[in-house]
Amino acid sequence: MFAAWDHHLSGMIAERTSALEPVRFRPVPTEVIIMDELENLWVPYPGMYGGFTMSVHRNRLVVESWSRVVGRSGQAHVITESGCVLVEEGFI
Repeated sequence: MFAAWDHHLSGMIAERTSALEPVRFRPVPTEVIIMDELENLWVPYPGMYGGFTMSVHRNRLVVESWSRVVGRSGQAHVITESGCVLVEEGFI
């Protein structure tokens, strides 16, 4: 499960940040959320002036992302073992 989540999360982050200047960034392994019993995990992204908040609900990884310099940039994705789906956008 975690390997699939990590794979889909990396792809989603790459897509969300493709317009930004390239930076060295390695997403946090998603198993940290479960193993450390975190309610959610926020990860900033350089140059985005925002970042990614991750949480787990019903064996799904829910990821919200935003940029403070781009109004209405908020997006929410649900990641499962089989893929990543955009479920909401335009907030924040």
